[in-house]
Amino acid sequence: MPLTKQDFLWLFKRSRPLNLLIAASAYSLSSWFAAEKTFYFLKNPLWWWELILIGLIMIGGYWINDVYDAKTDALNPHKKNPIPIAISAKKIFTAYWVNLIVSLGLTLLFAPTFLLWNIAAMLLLFFYSCCLKQWLIVGNVVIALLTTWIILLPPWWMQWSIHHVWLAFFAFFITLLREIAKDAEDLPGDLATLHYTLPIAVGLHYTRRILQGGYLFLLFMGILPAVFQWYQYHSLPWLYLLIFYFGVGVPLIYLIRHLNTTELSHKVFCLHSRMLKAIIPVGMLSIILL
Repeated sequence: MPLTKQDFLWLFKRSRPLNLLIAASAYSLSSWFAAEKTFYFLKNPLWWWELILIGLIMIGGYWINDVYDAKTDALNPHKKNPIPIAISAKKIFTAYWVNLIVSLGLTLLFAPTFLLWNIAAMLLLFFYSCCLKQWLIVGNVVIALLTTWIILLPPWWMQWSIHHVWLAFFAFFITLLREIAKDAEDLPGDLATLHYTLPIAVGLHYTRRILQGGYLFLLFMGILPAVFQWYQYHSLPWLYLLIFYFGVGVPLIYLIRHLNTTELSHKVFCLHSRMLKAIIPVGMLSIILL
């Protein structure tokens, strides 16, 4: 049976347009730094093709992950099965494989420079969905690395900058923390389907401590770019510090206190996941001020 209008609507919603926008912004910001803070990269067709391919690869990853996550999500009391009766898993698999073939074809035709990078991302997303996310911390690290991959693509074929170090570190670490929070949120379904995530391995109490330690570490590491700039140029980036610590630091301090004053539940970790997602673009944009 061919895909219906309702099927296409579901596929669009499950493509996570907001996540695609954040990824495109990260790729563009990294490109701006790689082009020595100019926009000449916009004249290069290769940049546009890879932007499209990043979107297609992410969309395919979301679709296949929803298929493998359907049983787990159905067992979580706070979630509904993301695959409605109107669209079958078979249709989603078909859309996924079409997406994969198109992505490979476009890479070979228009972006062969990124062939190995893109194939690696496709394979990691597939194996993450079917098995890697069930392993202790491995799935979390894979997603964090794929987020970093988006940032490292532009300097790989243009020019490296110290800003890419700060961007890559921030994106990797905050994504890792968010994935741990999401695993804590999904604990009931993961337990029932025999996943072995960090919250299952150490319990919610120690997961809380790990997140709090991660938030503090991220706050401390936010000082390093300013220290580096002081060492290099003998001037402090006060505007960066202001934006970073009000836009990232204050929310992180709130989350640390929130974990101490609230009974742990899926709602608590859902809030952390959402707030960390909102912090990501603020933290990346603050690096412009360095």
